[in-house]
Amino acid sequence: MTRARKTNLFFLWMLIFYIAGCLFVIPVLPDSWFKNYSSIVIGQSLIFIPFVLYLIVTKGKPLKDLKVRRIGVLNTFLLIILTYCMIPVVSFLNVLTMMFAKNEVSGQLDGMSNNNFLFNIFITALVPAIMEELIFRGVLYSGYRNSTIKRAILASALAFGLFHMNVNQFCYAFFMGIVFALVREATGSMHSSMIMHFIVNANSVVLLKLYDILTKYVNKMANNDSSFRELADSLNSSADSTVTFADYPLSQKLSLLSSTAFSAVIAFAIGMVVLMVIAKRCHRKYHIDCIMSSFAGNRHEMPDINNYKPGEYIEANTSEYGGKIVDFVFVTAVILCIMLIIYSW
Repeated sequence: MTRARKTNLFFLWMLIFYIAGCLFVIPVLPDSWFKNYSSIVIGQSLIFIPFVLYLIVTKGKPLKDLKVRRIGVLNTFLLIILTYCMIPVVSFLNVLTMMFAKNEVSGQLDGMSNNNFLFNIFITALVPAIMEELIFRGVLYSGYRNSTIKRAILASALAFGLFHMNVNQFCYAFFMGIVFALVREATGSMHSSMIMHFIVNANSVVLLKLYDILTKYVNKMANNDSSFRELADSLNSSADSTVTFADYPLSQKLSLLSSTAFSAVIAFAIGMVVLMVIAKRCHRKYHIDCIMSSFAGNRHEMPDINNYKPGEYIEANTSEYGGKIVDFVFVTAVILCIMLIIYSW
């Protein structure tokens, strides 16, 4: 059995376990378990358990393929810049999908506004950044990678997007899945994708906290200075408003879409430059050049070892071919995800 087939079986097994948990376990749990952060904890548990069982069955072999190494302080700083270059693209895709789908994340964040800030960061950012990266850029991506890097990037990103189980999150999760895999290749370490994943998730929590701090400050100032009253009323009405994006007039939606599209294009271009700087600093620029050219249509199964420059980090395919990624098992898993997305839409 090829590695790709084993990886697909794990993905299908994890998906079935997740669906079974949602259908048979969650309905019998007390309603109090689903307040604030509990739904996130349950969701992460439903993917952590099959991951552990898979490691037990395979005697920990997938852990040997995990690329984990130090990336340095300056590279970490560049990763932060790269992440904030990708966030405008995420915002554009979020707005685009909200034209016809509900934003599922905003409801979860509203329910967590009364929680401790650091605890929110831990639950919504740190835990998913570690757990989801171990699964999607760890087990899945490593299992697909021997097929070809481009196919592995696209397949693992598709699985990552679909596993969010809603249209809104699928689009930007698929995009970020591609970016996370590219960053892992650019640095040779999963630490990089974990850092980016953490920042993307934490960004919403931080903005929510800053908004709460600003609202409290303005309300306090409004009690002593009437010039702050209008701003305070505006912030309070915005916080209490039940108006959603779907209620906006079409002209306002298109205006917001066009403005986010412009910033997304500029930020993405800058981000690609930063990515190449990171790859160069990690002595993997030729490696990334080959991957990028494969996305542009040039035939690059894996970078040619003979073309690496002295001092560059050489990473080539192993002798064991990973196998065809898109097989019956993979298609079955994708269809199951699509059915659940349609059902929840």
